[in-house]
Amino acid sequence: MERRTNSMRSIAGSLRGSIRDIRSKSLRRASSLSAALHKLGLGGKEPKAKEKMEDQKRPSRNGGTEKFQNSQNHVEEHPLEVNYYCAKIRDQASVVIQLRPQDAPKRFAFNNFSSPTASSSFGNYVSNSSSSPRVDVVIPRVPLRIVCVVDVSHSMAEPYGAARMASGTCTGDDEEAGVSKLEQVKLFMQLLIRSMSQEEFLAIVTFGTNSTVVVPLKKMTQEAKDEAYRAVNEIEVGGVTNMSSGILTAIDLFSTDSVKRFGIRRLSAVSPYLSSHYSSDSKNRRYFDDNIVLFTDGMANEGLIESSSMIEAIRRKINLLKDDCHYEKDYHVKISAMGTAGFLPEMLFDVGQTFSSDPYYFLEDGASLELNLMRPILLRKSSLVTNVKVNITTLNGVLLNNYSSSREFEAHDDDLVADSTTKRYHVHDIACDMQKHFCCVLRLPHKHKKQLKGKEIMRIEVQFTDAKMTKHSVEKTVFYDEIPKKEANNVEQDVLMTARQCCRLQAQTAITVAAKYMKKLNRAAARSHLEDTMNEMRAYCEYVANFLTGEENYHDLMENYVEVLIANLEFCSKFLVDYMVRWDDAWGRLMALASSLGREVPTATGVYKEDAELFSAPKMQDKLTDLCARLRDIYASHGLCTDMLDQHIKMVKELEAKLAEQQSYDEIDM
Repeated sequence: MERRTNSMRSIAGSLRGSIRDIRSKSLRRASSLSAALHKLGLGGKEPKAKEKMEDQKRPSRNGGTEKFQNSQNHVEEHPLEVNYYCAKIRDQASVVIQLRPQDAPKRFAFNNFSSPTASSSFGNYVSNSSSSPRVDVVIPRVPLRIVCVVDVSHSMAEPYGAARMASGTCTGDDEEAGVSKLEQVKLFMQLLIRSMSQEEFLAIVTFGTNSTVVVPLKKMTQEAKDEAYRAVNEIEVGGVTNMSSGILTAIDLFSTDSVKRFGIRRLSAVSPYLSSHYSSDSKNRRYFDDNIVLFTDGMANEGLIESSSMIEAIRRKINLLKDDCHYEKDYHVKISAMGTAGFLPEMLFDVGQTFSSDPYYFLEDGASLELNLMRPILLRKSSLVTNVKVNITTLNGVLLNNYSSSREFEAHDDDLVADSTTKRYHVHDIACDMQKHFCCVLRLPHKHKKQLKGKEIMRIEVQFTDAKMTKHSVEKTVFYDEIPKKEANNVEQDVLMTARQCCRLQAQTAITVAAKYMKKLNRAAARSHLEDTMNEMRAYCEYVANFLTGEENYHDLMENYVEVLIANLEFCSKFLVDYMVRWDDAWGRLMALASSLGREVPTATGVYKEDAELFSAPKMQDKLTDLCARLRDIYASHGLCTDMLDQHIKMVKELEAKLAEQQSYDEIDM
């Protein structure tokens, strides 16, 4: 009995000791959790000085400080991933910031319908190319409003791709004349009208000597579509090219009394279901997704003909629209610019780059004009986040090397200075499957190893709006300890990301310089500059190979990325010395490629070297493939040959197969 009592006492003592250990561990965990909640601004107690010091010694790989809140101060799943990568290459410290919208199949599908049970219509859902099953969660969007601004000057009567004319129903002079550019644009308009959902708005404006509203801005009900078809068929050519009149008239359509009442304030008039899904602070604002698709086949020769005066007039008109209609302060009208060969599209390029985040779309006669004109519209339909603002601030004496850092999407036009402590970027929207990268090259102070140890050196703030018009803010802090002290201390995944982005920017800069030489008719200098850049990129990658331990990583860098860049530079180098290629066409193609590289968005077909397109948008390509079937019917009704459409489908499939190898690397969570 006594032995049993002693045994029970021993067990009880062991249990008390275990309970003390568990309680001690629980308290430590609670303290850590409380400190984490305090850091996120969600309550909890501030950590003690000792705990703060330990946190500084062990900065998080994703940033020493991260704050993610929406406009209602709720913590939720990231609709936009913000990552950064630190590397030191050739004794140059850099931080690459990556913005990656969370893929729609993982989060939701988009819908513009009035109710979740509405009948299906093309273009309302972001397609899911994955074979894995998912449940579509309907997330309503703000009304999409599109105004097509189309050139109808006399030159639009000229043929566009005579080889695409049907051989069976058209003979003799008609077949040799080919299909006029205006007829091709009419086919695009018919395709667009068919693809619009009943909750989306469409207008069509033509410009020659003056501008004409062919189709006023209205919701694309079946009755409105029938009226639009009839109006499009009656469009005729005439006059000169007054591009400014067409653009300014299009902007005015966004403020007409008949359509401005459909904003967020009156969303219930459009759909009670949509209105109930927007955040409470959004219901007191008017907001639209307003877009202009601008197409021309020549330089402006009437109205405003200089880039600076055109851009200033557009800005002034948009500001007046914003004030008159009480749109929110971040309201924008996005203008996607598209032009054919045969002229210098300098002003067209400047307008598109200023008022959208799309590349310039250079349309060759051999490409499908209709499908290329649909590209910016499909990007708008699949956008996941809008109005993205990136604010970068360096701390504790660290400077940004502006000459070597990313220039694309900079939010100001101030004169460039060598070094600064701040940078601001603005991206109008980011579509599904797309990413954005910003390369920041740092200048560290003298004796930085002693001065900056354990300190913050950069603060990153990203603000954006999601599909439900809820505003979000993500903040991250980069610590000095995350910058490799020596090149041998580099993290391989950071080196790979940094090398890829540096090569991309280097290629973009080289192509832009080559275009400047072409404008001066100096083909030899343009080609020489591209060849020098290719040699520099190869030497750079050989140097980077010293920090890569496996053949697979080097293959990812070279075969899947840098060699594709070099292939396009070689492609440019060849047509630059081909005098059959007009100098202004070479300029347009070069700037379309440079803008695509800078903005990381695919441009029109034919700009990249065949089978060497760098950016993949599988969901947009899926939609383009679907559109081919619709366009085939339209071609048949007009007696046109479908060979070009079959060729486009084949090209898309080959591109998807080629980029499948690259997809695994692009989705690495670094």
